[in-house]
Amino acid sequence: VYVTGISQGSTAKKDVVKAICDVVPSYTVNNWVGATTPTYDTTSAARTANNNQVVTYYIKIGNEGNTDNTVSVTGTAGDADWAVTYYDSVTGTNNITSQVVGGTYQPTAISAFSYIEMRVVAEPKATALGAGNKALTVTTRSTGTNNPTDTVTATTTVNNSYTLNGWVGVTTATYNTASAAQVTNNSQTVTYYIKIDNTGNSDNTVTVTGTPGDANWAVSYYDGPSGTTDVTNQIIAGTYLPADIAAFGNKELRVEVRPNAGLAGGSVKPLSIAMKSLDDPSKSDSVTATTTTNNYSVDTLVGITTTA
Repeated sequence: VYVTGISQGSTAKKDVVKAICDVVPSYTVNNWVGATTPTYDTTSAARTANNNQVVTYYIKIGNEGNTDNTVSVTGTAGDADWAVTYYDSVTGTNNITSQVVGGTYQPTAISAFSYIEMRVVAEPKATALGAGNKALTVTTRSTGTNNPTDTVTATTTVNNSYTLNGWVGVTTATYNTASAAQVTNNSQTVTYYIKIDNTGNSDNTVTVTGTPGDANWAVSYYDGPSGTTDVTNQIIAGTYLPADIAAFGNKELRVEVRPNAGLAGGSVKPLSIAMKSLDDPSKSDSVTATTTTNNYSVDTLVGITTTA
């Protein structure tokens, strides 16, 4: 800016001054995150997911400075229970995970008063526990004067699940079916082994019920594949509650069946053993163990004895 002063006197003197105003470069950055691109209105976002379910977060990096801005972007890595993948746009397949996690990702310089977008995908693996969470921190750092930075956080929490799977076998090595059958003689005991798999990602409180014996069949339930702790009365009454089954763990039981001495051959005793989650009553399963008595055949022989 030039300012000129001119005298109105006879000599018409004049003078000029110059004022120079320089715009100071600025490199301010501002990060935003959202579960969809229209929700870039917060510095943190949160979602829930089932195991093996993908959720997506969208990141906007705004250059609020008056100068083209070169930035670096770093983000939280995945781990044994979480898959985390970073991409350089809201769509597309250009995977930049290794650069973002390694701190070497530098997108093209962001124009003054403009922005760029990227996305991050989080997926809890099959082994992730219910109610566990993964917080992803995404940080942008300008390479300009004073290195302005900003950070957003995206947190995913795993939904609890309480699914059950029942198995039965005539030995503990044959837990591979939902039903089993044996044939036995009168007064002979046969054993079935029951395994309750908690296939859910959370500790599971389970109730177990089973078919009782009757006048012709003795039926006894025990709370392990071996041992003498008899839980028959509780199982028949529906009040048997074993200790909570850990996530992805199991509980084993056994049932012993014996037909009475006078029971006819070919008699059948089916047992139904049901298990139900009390944490989520919609989750249940059952197995069947069927015992049949052997048929006996009697041969009548006639002989002639001679005497001298």
